[in-house]
This record gives sequence, structure tokens and C-alpha cells, in this order.
Amino acid sequence: MTATSEPDDSFHVFDTTLRDGAQREGINLTVADKLAIAR
Repeated sequence: MTATSEPDDSFHVFDTTLRDGAQREGINLTVADKLAIAR
């Protein structure tokens, strides 16, 4: 038996680094900062 399906070219990354880093004392990230880091 052979199963055929369309390949799934998408992937998801779950990374808490940005969230954890933003919770450090003295760190204040704006939405623009977070977008720049994520890119």
C-alpha cells in the first residue's frame, strides 16, 4: 500500500527567547523592536 499526499512546505517555530529576554529587568521592547529582532 502506498500513501500519497501533498507535501507540507510549511513549518512552525516556537521560540520563547524573545519573550524570556523581554522579561529581564530593565528591558523595554517596543513592538517595532520585537519585529526587528524576529526578522
